[in-house]
Amino acid sequence: QVGEIQQADMDDVTIFGTSNGAGMIYRLLIEVAAPRPFHKVIPTVSTMAEDQYRGGIFYTPSNQNNTGDNVYDQAIVPGKPGPEIHYFHGTADRTVPYEAGTSLGVNFIGAQEATYALAQAFGYEGAQLADAAGVTVQTGVTKYEYSTPDKSVIHYKMTDMGHNAFDPLYSDFVQDYIKTVVEG
Repeated sequence: QVGEIQQADMDDVTIFGTSNGAGMIYRLLIEVAAPRPFHKVIPTVSTMAEDQYRGGIFYTPSNQNNTGDNVYDQAIVPGKPGPEIHYFHGTADRTVPYEAGTSLGVNFIGAQEATYALAQAFGYEGAQLADAAGVTVQTGVTKYEYSTPDKSVIHYKMTDMGHNAFDPLYSDFVQDYIKTVVEG
């Protein structure tokens, strides 16, 4: 329906999600077949759950009737090409731990592991970037970028940012960055 709106450019669709909205983006990245109807994604302050990615394999629920808990029991290979990914996550996030951990009854994988897993899924063939290999773009913001054959997978580690994509520490940076990604 969005494509029916005159102003909508269906050749340049960006999806933004924070917290559970970012979690939904990860499901879309894993489960929607290529070519996807979206071209850029901006997940913030969340990461993938171990249910979705474990042992180097992505999973999806085989039963998606939404009548109970989703059981991620079916291996899946995300379709290529992948979209551009721009991912923000704070190191002080106690709701969805940056370094991996359990919260809200969910076992989350680490932000950098999730970034690398998606980069590999979409064609990156190198090793995972070490934490020290990140590039400082401003005080407290470290960039990790993986170039795939089609698009980049970029992660921004936000030092001391909690579970708030628009934390006052970085709100100007995040808002300006999102505006640049959306407007091109």
